[in-house]
Amino acid sequence: DRFPTMGALLDAIGAPGEAGSVTRTVTMVPGAGSANISGNRNRRRMVVGACGLLAFIAPAAGYWFWNGRDARGPVAEKLLVVLPFENLGAEPANQPLCDGLQETVTGLLSMAGGTRRVVLVPSSEVRRGQVRTIADARKQFKADLTLTGSAQRTGDRLQLTLNLADAATLRQIDSRIITVALSESANLQDKLAEELGALVGAGPPPTGDLQRESGKTRNSLAYALYLQGVGALEKRNVDVSVDYLRKALEADPTFTPARAKLAEAYLWENNATSDPKWLAMADAEVTRAAQRGSGREVMMAQAMIRKATGDTEAAIQLFRQLLRQEPGNMEAWQLLSQALVSAKRPDEAEKTLREAIGQRPGYWPLHNTLGVLCMDRQEYEKAEQSFASAAALAPEVAVIASNRGALYFRMSRWPEAALSFEKSLAIAPSALAHANLGAVRFFQGRYEEAAKEAEASTQLLPANPLNWGNLGDALWQLPQKRAAAKEAFGKAVTLAGEQLAINPGNVRLRKSYALFLAKSGLRGEAEKQIQMAMSQAPKDMNVYFYAARVYAVVGEKAAASAALGKCLALGYSADEIAREPDLATISKPVR
Repeated sequence: DRFPTMGALLDAIGAPGEAGSVTRTVTMVPGAGSANISGNRNRRRMVVGACGLLAFIAPAAGYWFWNGRDARGPVAEKLLVVLPFENLGAEPANQPLCDGLQETVTGLLSMAGGTRRVVLVPSSEVRRGQVRTIADARKQFKADLTLTGSAQRTGDRLQLTLNLADAATLRQIDSRIITVALSESANLQDKLAEELGALVGAGPPPTGDLQRESGKTRNSLAYALYLQGVGALEKRNVDVSVDYLRKALEADPTFTPARAKLAEAYLWENNATSDPKWLAMADAEVTRAAQRGSGREVMMAQAMIRKATGDTEAAIQLFRQLLRQEPGNMEAWQLLSQALVSAKRPDEAEKTLREAIGQRPGYWPLHNTLGVLCMDRQEYEKAEQSFASAAALAPEVAVIASNRGALYFRMSRWPEAALSFEKSLAIAPSALAHANLGAVRFFQGRYEEAAKEAEASTQLLPANPLNWGNLGDALWQLPQKRAAAKEAFGKAVTLAGEQLAINPGNVRLRKSYALFLAKSGLRGEAEKQIQMAMSQAPKDMNVYFYAARVYAVVGEKAAASAALGKCLALGYSADEIAREPDLATISKPVR
């Protein structure tokens, strides 16, 4: 797409002279984004690149990485991570504000017009990966750039500091300081958008469909409460978030983003309790919010709530509408794929993830999500390829190694599964990786090692009944430790019963609860619970696997064999069944 001659170039920019007779310095236009040279060769204000006789000068730090070309050719996309804001002064009351600023800054950058040359990591992924430092961002995401910030209250003023850094060299590229009076904090979003545009050369957010509702409030108290509510929600302190957001709406009932976030908080309450009142409240709030505008917060909340209420088609359309406005919204791509899976359209879910990967091939969470999708579809070769791609991009991310271990476990490739879980633990010890490694050792018949790993998982996550059940299972296979096994099963029964009282729809826990009861000698209640699990999930192969174990433990061999038949018919691993000690005395049906 270059100009064929220097004369054609000079004609395009309106400059006198002839090819070969003039030496010029061409300065890049700040904030221009990527110039579409092939689409508009006669543009007078343009970014000129790949021209051998021209010198290249970047006018200011912070702009160089946004432009489409330089004298060396195309500029690759940069991966940007917004890190948690530092709470200077360590005042506990300021922490929700700092958490909310991280989410707000990420949202503003995702809407900025110049971010076509940057990939933004969603704040949810940053939180999930416990990424707190530049080194963490480089290790987990291979980040090219990081944006760090701090907030401090001094008297009646709030001071924010923003720093853009090269994650590879740790060199600071540029920084900005924003100071606002607390009584004028409603202006903070505008100032943030302006300074972020200057800092990263992204320009102001567009004025398209996602901005119809303005997303602003002129009430400073409402905006301060909103930021704190968003921060509490990011940390999953849902009750605290609900309180802040309700107060924000009391201060300004027309503050649409606050209402959308309150609907999202109600949705999280529903997820935690399975109490339908929260879902109804979420639906009511997001409907009220949508009547006032169709901003990104509203659209995201609508889509998530439609998915939760079972209206997956509406959720799919909303996610797609959001992606038309924000094609770089990686969280929306992944949520869209999940909605398609819920709608029993797994082929479209896979196509969606591959489309997203085509846009952002260097973003490992997409490869990881695709791997999980393929694994759940029992397309193990494709899953292995996806996890390998994710690991090549981010070799030091524990969750990728853990997922590869889960894949190898399903494929009965026990040594490879163990190595993957060991790698995950070496990167970042976790209760899940210990539990999974313990499961591998259990199926290998190495029960003492299995008990050791299960015990480590209970120490890291003592409130998880599944960890106690795993410990009980491993100890049960060691005759000299039966008393300790019964004690572990007793803790598992207590914890599982408490959690099911809060969330009776948790089938995964109920099937395990039935087994814990059976191994504690509570036969009647065990049979009752496993029957409830089968009625709740009549096509879940894992439920029938546990049903077979429950019936085998209580001596109902015919029922156990029947459950195994259904389990196998639904695709459960025959190798796992053969290795399960609880089923040693049960005749295995032929698949």
